[in-house]
Amino acid sequence: MRRMINLLKGELVRLYKYKIIVTGLFLSVIWIVIVALSSADTAQMIAPLLIWADASMMSIIFVAASFYFEKQEATIKSVLVAPVSISEILISKVISSLLMGAMSGLLVVIFSIIFYGIEVQLLWLLLCILIVIGSHVAIGFVITFYSKDFGTMIVNYFLYALVALIPSLLLTLGVIPEKWNLVMLISPSHCAQILINSGFSDQPLGEILWSVGYLLAVGGLLFPLVVYKKYKKIVIEG
Repeated sequence: MRRMINLLKGELVRLYKYKIIVTGLFLSVIWIVIVALSSADTAQMIAPLLIWADASMMSIIFVAASFYFEKQEATIKSVLVAPVSISEILISKVISSLLMGAMSGLLVVIFSIIFYGIEVQLLWLLLCILIVIGSHVAIGFVITFYSKDFGTMIVNYFLYALVALIPSLLLTLGVIPEKWNLVMLISPSHCAQILINSGFSDQPLGEILWSVGYLLAVGGLLFPLVVYKKYKKIVIEG
């Protein structure tokens, strides 16, 4: 346990050093300003969207940024001689991402409540945020590990957004007809949006249960079967 705590501290220090924590806080301030400048009805609509974007889209970007900063400083090679396992290092990275994302999401929620008294199922929403972040951190690792450099990663991320993120947003905004909702349930990002929305308003129980199970399966399968193996290979190859 002490070793994991030290790993987590080290990971948070690195995230601060790379300005990732500062960037995350800056984005949170932007989200809060957007909510503050909105009407009550608009804030009720956009608060879930902002939290969804932060927990899904930004989690992927932050994972990639952290990895490439570490690669640039050649700190990944030190894992081979460190008295910790690769799985422990990955767990510390996931936990740090969960902490960052949860903090950002809670800030938006708290200020939405302060400004407009928006009704939120806070504990349930927090759980949903953690599930969304966990699954998208796994997706972020996969996209990052299978990209040659940061530029390639951005292209791959854009392709993922084109397939998974943007259609979900368009469906929510009514641009895509509601009849496509069931098809969109194969998208992790759409399932993420359903869960975040369920913290603010009633959503179909079947869709909530599917989304929880699906996102847990995404993370539960990607981490041991893809992320761990690929990260171990990267560490060995340097």
